[in-house]
Amino acid sequence: NYRPRANRESPRRLRGLRRTELMDKYRQDHHLVERIIMGGYWHGQTAGQLIDALGNPADIDARIRKGQRREMWKYHPADGNRYRLQIALENEAVVDWEQRG
Repeated sequence: NYRPRANRESPRRLRGLRRTELMDKYRQDHHLVERIIMGGYWHGQTAGQLIDALGNPADIDARIRKGQRREMWKYHPADGNRYRLQIALENEAVVDWEQRG
């Protein structure tokens, strides 16, 4: 009763591959890559860096006001239309966030 083992990489190896991929993408910027790997977000972070850090948001609200595009990226759905983390971006950069318990 032989079942072939699924070809899965170890979590440690996957983290190493992810780090290597990010180091190539962000031109060997160790500090930036560590912040992304730790799931960080900060003022001025680009939309691409935010996706690399937290993944795609569960929902996005977008508005254009005074010629600026403002988006609210929503993470970690709670109940109904509520989210534990909301991150505001203007012109593809993080400008603010709100985190709820």
